[in-house]
Amino acid sequence: MMNTYWAAEKDTDSVVSKISTFLSVFSLNSDAERSSLSMIWSRNLRMYYNSVINSDSSDSSLGFTGEDGELIQMHVPCARSDIRKIIGIATRQRLHFKAQAESGEWETKANTLIADSVAHEYATDTDINISGVRSKLLELALICGHSFLLNQWDSERGKPIFRVIPPWMVTYNYNAESMASLDWFVVHYFVNRHSLAAEYPKYRDEILAGNSARTAINPWSINFGVMDYSEDDVLVSEFYHKSTPALPKGRFVKFINMTGIEDMDNPYLNKDGESEIPISMVAPELIQPYLIGYPVLSDLLPLQEMTDHQFSVMATIYSALGVPTILNPRNSGINASNMSGLRVVSYSPQMGDGMRGTKPEVLELCKLPPNLLDTINLMQQYQQRISNISGALQGILPPGVTAASAIATLSANSVEFIEPISLAVHSALEEGMMRAITQTSQFLSEEKTIELVGPKSSAAVAKFSGEDLKGLKRVTLLTQNPLTMFAGGRLHIAEQYMKMGLLQSPEQFDTVMAYGSLEPIHRGTLSKENLVEWENQQMRQGQPIPALATDDHAYHIREHLMLLNDPDIRRRPELVQMINDHAQWHLELSREVDVGLYAMAQTGKNLPPDQNTPTGMPELQPETIQGGGTAQGVGEAMIPGGVEGEASPAEPANPAFDLGASRGPA
Repeated sequence: MMNTYWAAEKDTDSVVSKISTFLSVFSLNSDAERSSLSMIWSRNLRMYYNSVINSDSSDSSLGFTGEDGELIQMHVPCARSDIRKIIGIATRQRLHFKAQAESGEWETKANTLIADSVAHEYATDTDINISGVRSKLLELALICGHSFLLNQWDSERGKPIFRVIPPWMVTYNYNAESMASLDWFVVHYFVNRHSLAAEYPKYRDEILAGNSARTAINPWSINFGVMDYSEDDVLVSEFYHKSTPALPKGRFVKFINMTGIEDMDNPYLNKDGESEIPISMVAPELIQPYLIGYPVLSDLLPLQEMTDHQFSVMATIYSALGVPTILNPRNSGINASNMSGLRVVSYSPQMGDGMRGTKPEVLELCKLPPNLLDTINLMQQYQQRISNISGALQGILPPGVTAASAIATLSANSVEFIEPISLAVHSALEEGMMRAITQTSQFLSEEKTIELVGPKSSAAVAKFSGEDLKGLKRVTLLTQNPLTMFAGGRLHIAEQYMKMGLLQSPEQFDTVMAYGSLEPIHRGTLSKENLVEWENQQMRQGQPIPALATDDHAYHIREHLMLLNDPDIRRRPELVQMINDHAQWHLELSREVDVGLYAMAQTGKNLPPDQNTPTGMPELQPETIQGGGTAQGVGEAMIPGGVEGEASPAEPANPAFDLGASRGPA
C-alpha cells in the first residue's frame, strides 16, 4: 500500500519512472492502441494530404497501379476542400478580446483597459501569431478529433508563448470527464538539443546523447515516410501537476530520455494563485465517455473514397480507350494509312456485309458506365450535407435565389451550423489569453509601455506593470455578426444603413463592403459612450464633471441618471446631489445653446447659407427625463436611505453661461 502520493515523491527519478509507466498506459499512440486511434490519425492525415505525400512521380499527379500500370488512381480532395472551408468560416472573424474585472471598483475597471490593450497587443503580435495558432488548432481538431494549446512564458522576450500540440504528442488520463478534472498532464515536443544543453549545462551529456527525432523509436510521432527530421532535434517531455490537497503547490518536471533535468513547483498560477495545467483542449465533439475528440474528417472520408473510385474508373477508361477505335471492314477499299493517328481494327464482316464501299465505324469502347456521373453527384451532395457547407458559400445558389438578403441568410445559416466548431477553438483561445495575461502579471518584472486600444477608447499610451493586470475574472472573445463575414451579408447591411440614412459618405460604404466593420459608422457614438462612461466613473468617486454646450444633452442626462439605480449611490446623499446637479446643468445648457451650433456638432454637416437658425430641435422637459425608471425632476436631490421628509431642491450648479465654454462644478 502506497503511503505517499507518487507525484509528491521528493526523488525526481522516482517521479519520472512513474510517469514512464503512464506513457504506455495512457498514450493514445502506444503499441496497445496502435490499431485504433493512432491508426485513425495516420489514415486521416494521409487522406488529408494525399495529393502531396502519395505522389508516385514527378511528372504526373495521377497514381498508376495494376500489373502494367494500366489502372489509374485519381484523388479528388473534396473532403479536404470542405475542411478548409470550415476553417475559413470559423476563423474569418477578427480576434478581439475583452477583459472582465473581479469587482466593480474603479481601480479594477481601469485596469481592464490595460488588460484589453495587452490582449490586443498579443493578438496582433506576429511572433505570437494567434491567428495562425487558431487555424492550426482547428485544422488538427477537425482531422484528428482534438488538439491542444499550451501556454508558456518566454522570459527572454518578456511575452507569452502560444504553442500548438498535436494529439499524439501528449499523455493524459483520457478517462477523465474534462480537462478541469485532470490532475496532471504530460506534453512532448522537439527542441534543438544544443540550445537545450546550453540551458541545462549540468545535463549536457545526457541531452547531446539523446535520441533524435530521426532515429528515436518515438511512440508520439506519426511519420509519413517522406519527412526528414533534423538530427539536432531531441524529444523533451514536460510534466504539469496542478494544485491539489495532496500536492498544494503542484509540480513541474522536465525530462529527456527518462532523465529529469528540471524539477520544481508548478510556476504557472491561475487568477486565484493556485498552480494550474497551462493547457486547453480543442474538441468540437467528444467520444463519450472519454476525453477524446471525434474527427469530423472521418465522416467525410467514406464519401471521399467513393468519389475517388468513381473518378479513377473514368480516368482509367479514358486513358486506356480514349483514342477512338475504328472498325474497318476488309475489302472496304479504305487503307488504314488514310486514318493516321487513330486506332484501326480490321475485321472480316459476316455474310451479307462488307461489300466494297462499306464505310468504317467507330467502336465505342470508352463509353462510361450508366449512372456513373449520377453517383458522383450523389456523393458530393451528401458530402455537402454532412459538412453543412451551403452552396451559397461555394458560389452555387439554389434556383431562384438572387437577392443579397437571401444569399446572406444562407451564408449565415452555414456559420450557425458550424458554431460548435468555432466555439471549441474560441473557448481555448479565451482560456489561453487569460493565462497569457495572468502569466504577464506574474512574470513581468519591469514596467512596459503599451498603446491603449479598445472598441470605445481613443489611441493613448500608458505604462503598466504586472500588478496592474491583477484582479481579472476572465477574458472573453467578442463575437462578430455572421452577416459581416460575407460579401452578400455586408451588402445587405450596407443597403439597410443607406435606407436609414446612416451611411454618410462613400468611404464608409467602401469600408463596410471591404472589411465588414461598422465602426466607421458608429465612431461618433462610441466616442460619446466612452465619454459618458468615464464621467459616470468619475462621479462614482465623487469627482464633479463639467458639461459643455455641444454635448448630446438628452443622452448624457439619461445615462447619468442611470447611476441612481445603484443602491450604493442612493445611500450616499452627496453623490445623489452631485448627479442631479450635473443633469440639471445639461438641461439648462440645452435651453440656452445656439441651435445652429448644436445641429452642426451633432450632425457634422454645414447649415445652408440661408438658414441661420434651424428649427426642430426638441426642448427637454424635466418631467420627460427619467432616471432609474421613474420620472424625477432634474435638480431635486432625492435623499434616500430611509430618511423621511420632503426632498430639498438643489441649487443650480452655476447660472452663468458662455457659449461653447465649460462651467465649473458647483
